[in-house]
Amino acid sequence: MAATSGFENIVTGLLFRGFQGYFRGFQTAIAQVAPNFRLFREDQTFTNESLKGRFDAIEQARANAETTLNQLAELRRQTEQQQAELALALSQIKDLQQAKPELTQETAALENIAVLDTNTFRETIGAPSILDIWRERALGFGSGFVGCILFYLILKFLSVLL
Repeated sequence: MAATSGFENIVTGLLFRGFQGYFRGFQTAIAQVAPNFRLFREDQTFTNESLKGRFDAIEQARANAETTLNQLAELRRQTEQQQAELALALSQIKDLQQAKPELTQETAALENIAVLDTNTFRETIGAPSILDIWRERALGFGSGFVGCILFYLILKFLSVLL
């Protein structure tokens, strides 16, 4: 049988402490609800001192140990499977990170082509560019502002004359 790893020792210790705390809490709760009821008696002794009784107890302990070993083997198998999945995921992330600069360059090249195609199409149909639109807006705002000032000056001039 292979030696247990540090991870298995930690998990086993945590499970043992967890179950120990759970059963202490359970015993405390039972003691609060039914003070005269004892789940385990402190003076409990095994009464079947016969050879057959001892063999049965040993056989039961062996069966429990086999069950525990089978469960630990299943836990080890699951852990190894999860580690393999994690390694695969990490390698995929590494591949994506290595491919990212190439994809960024391709995306920038496609954006440049799209801008060129858009500008060419806009020039072909005679549609104004964004710069042309903002220039027209600025001229409209400026001419409206100047027009308002001229109208105000004309009204002032006429009010002085009349």
